[in-house]
Amino acid sequence: MGSIQNPVGRGPRDPLEPTRRVDPVSEDKRNRHNRPQKPNSGPPDEKFGIFAFLLQAFNQLVEFVLEKSGSFKSSETQANKNLQALKSLFEILKIEDRSQDLQFLGELSTIWRQILEDSLHFKNDFISPLFKKLINNIQRYPENLPHTFGYYLSEYADQKWIPFPYMELIQTIHTEHTKNPTSSLLNEWTSIIDEIALLLKPE
Repeated sequence: MGSIQNPVGRGPRDPLEPTRRVDPVSEDKRNRHNRPQKPNSGPPDEKFGIFAFLLQAFNQLVEFVLEKSGSFKSSETQANKNLQALKSLFEILKIEDRSQDLQFLGELSTIWRQILEDSLHFKNDFISPLFKKLINNIQRYPENLPHTFGYYLSEYADQKWIPFPYMELIQTIHTEHTKNPTSSLLNEWTSIIDEIALLLKPE
C-alpha cells in the first residue's frame, strides 16, 4: 500500500500548470473547414440532362447540314437537266425554222421559266455569274424592241396562242445562225450552257 508521501496514481494538479482542453467537436469542424472542397459539379441527373441536350442539338445540326447538302445537289441535278433541254431546243433551232411550231414554242417558254427558277438557287461564285450571263443575254435580245425575246419566253409559257412578234424573233434567230453559225446568238447561248454543265458535273 502506498504511503501518504508516495500516493498511488497521479497526484494533485499543480495550480501553476497551464490548462489546455481540446474540444473534439471543435477540432473536427476546424479540420473540415481547412480541407479543400470538391467543386460542385451538380447532381448526376442534371449532368446527364445537359449532356443529352447537347448531343441532341448536335445531331439536329448534322441532319440539317446533310439535308441542305442533299437539297442543293438535287437542285443542281434538276437545273442541269433543264439546261440540257434548253440546249436541245436551241440545237433544233439552229437547223430548222420552228417559228410556226406552236408546240416547240410552248416547250421553249416552259423550259425557260424553269431555268429562271433554277437560277435563284445558285450562290456558287463560278456558276451564278454564268447563269446571270445566259439569262441577261436572252432576256435583253434584241435591245431595240419594246418587248424582248426573254419577255415573250416568260409571259407566254403554257399559253394556247403565241403572239406574232414572238414567232418573228424565233425566225430571226434561226436565220442569223444560218448566215453566220460561229458567231450566232444560238451558238453563244449553247456555249454558255456547256460551261455551266461542266461546273455542275459531279466530281
